[in-house]
Amino acid sequence: MRLIILLFIALVPTFSEDLDKKSHLSSQKIFKMNWENDLFFNSDREYTNGVKMEYGEYRFIHSPTSWILSGFSFLSKNFSNKKKEYNGLNLSQLMFTPSNLQRSDISRGERPYSAYNQLSLISSYLWNNSSLAIELGYGAVGPISNGKYFQSKIHEIVNSSLPEGWNNQIPNQKILQLNAEYQYFFLKQFGIVSSIKYGGFDSSVGVGPIFRIGNIKTDVSQGTSLNSITPTYNLEEKENYFYIQPKFIHQTWNGTLQASSHSLPSNIDPNGIPYALSTSNYNKLFSDPLYTSVSDQNSNSYYKRYILYQDLINPKADFGINYLIFSAIFNGGEIPSENLKNLIISNIINTNTNNSNYPGLEYFVNQSLFRKDGEPTSPLVRFMAYNYLIGPDSGIEKKETIASILYLNEFEGKKRYAVPLKNAQGKLNFGYVVQSETWYIQIWAELTTLEYNSNSNIPNFHRYGGVQFGYKFN
Repeated sequence: MRLIILLFIALVPTFSEDLDKKSHLSSQKIFKMNWENDLFFNSDREYTNGVKMEYGEYRFIHSPTSWILSGFSFLSKNFSNKKKEYNGLNLSQLMFTPSNLQRSDISRGERPYSAYNQLSLISSYLWNNSSLAIELGYGAVGPISNGKYFQSKIHEIVNSSLPEGWNNQIPNQKILQLNAEYQYFFLKQFGIVSSIKYGGFDSSVGVGPIFRIGNIKTDVSQGTSLNSITPTYNLEEKENYFYIQPKFIHQTWNGTLQASSHSLPSNIDPNGIPYALSTSNYNKLFSDPLYTSVSDQNSNSYYKRYILYQDLINPKADFGINYLIFSAIFNGGEIPSENLKNLIISNIINTNTNNSNYPGLEYFVNQSLFRKDGEPTSPLVRFMAYNYLIGPDSGIEKKETIASILYLNEFEGKKRYAVPLKNAQGKLNFGYVVQSETWYIQIWAELTTLEYNSNSNIPNFHRYGGVQFGYKFN
């Protein structure tokens, strides 16, 4: 992230040099800042935060993207008869999380933690009633994008609980991305927007109408979200209008969900957890469906899942120790509330739990209940929880062997975890635009279906809002 910021600072002066002295287009410049967040709608999941800074000039500047458009101009006279040209450089960061931020392990059936940074070149032509924009980006998804650091800092500022699952985020991967967006307006109030994206971050096609109402001066609409690449064209008159844009998207790849082409959904190995537990002759866990029901790790269902676990998997253990085992293995080691902590401790003390059945119990209880907020469950605590789950009826050597199988199966599953991609998506964006010859403001809200096939407890829609500020100068 620091390297990309340094590149951004270093390239802006070079980028702003006038390498084409013969250009007759305006030399007006613009600096823009975009921010999208679902906090505007009291949410904190899925696509949860996006920021983008962009610097651009309304003239020709040598760059790979401007060369592409210039190449098209040689092929078509109509293409070269542009009204305006724009070339810019932007830096963006996007963050994605599951719905349960208190879990320190993978919330299976939900979107994995992921962050994406990208440095991009962008070029665009504007005609009387249409525009074409091209973006070429280089970025990275994974810990290198510093999503954990930035989201934790934001939560500290707003005094919210820290997200605990970033240690299981999508792994590092360098990414090249090429995007194109074309707009055609039949009237200033009505047009069609289409997009094509190809790369390690997003491979998709999208199309949809756009409707505008108000004091409209621009020939085409500006980009309607942070990921829309059509720029804000300079305008010497004032304008303000409302817009609404539904859009259909078909995607074939999403790097924040799938990590790499070798990633596969992490299913329970037939020789993994159910098999190992059934060989202990103590538990009643024999099948994947039961395991999946208990480990369907969504916060909305965790009481129901604990009851299922208590009744069918480990009915002999007392509540206190049984809850801590369940929490460590199936609920991500979520730190209980103060009242629940007191209830667990009281139950363990008053039931005279036999410590010989639970070696290291004091350490297990202390690490389960009193570790710092944001600190993940330690590997030793998870290993001990598997040991306790197997029960006292098995010999020590057999218990440790089975616990090792369970833990290693879980560890391997983390490395290849992915959720199934949903090819078809729908989006609805609506907002308000106001600009003058020197500044530009846009606010919007977007409702979108999920990009993946989630478990049954996850809402199928997500909503977030955004704001963009632009300053135009010479």
